[in-house]
Amino acid sequence: MTEFPRRATPPNSLWDLLEDKGAKENFVEILKKALQELDFTKKDLIKKFDLSKPTVERWLRGETAPHEAMMPPIFDFFKFQIKRKAANLLNSPSPKS
Repeated sequence: MTEFPRRATPPNSLWDLLEDKGAKENFVEILKKALQELDFTKKDLIKKFDLSKPTVERWLRGETAPHEAMMPPIFDFFKFQIKRKAANLLNSPSPKS
């Protein structure tokens, strides 16, 4: 029986969504998943990209989306946060038995 390599990330992970060619169409899903899974808040996003709270809230409701030129930096920020979180997990001491 052929064994296939295990995926580093589960299907439909945040990383997969960010790497998907249709990421722009899935912006609301990506934003919600990023806020839920990563260690930052709406306030952090607002501060990082100099946004207003109403703007981010409209994005979360799917009423508007960022300008196309702004999406790559936002997605890169999310990817950075994923890598940072993974590095922290790898570098944390293992629990003692």
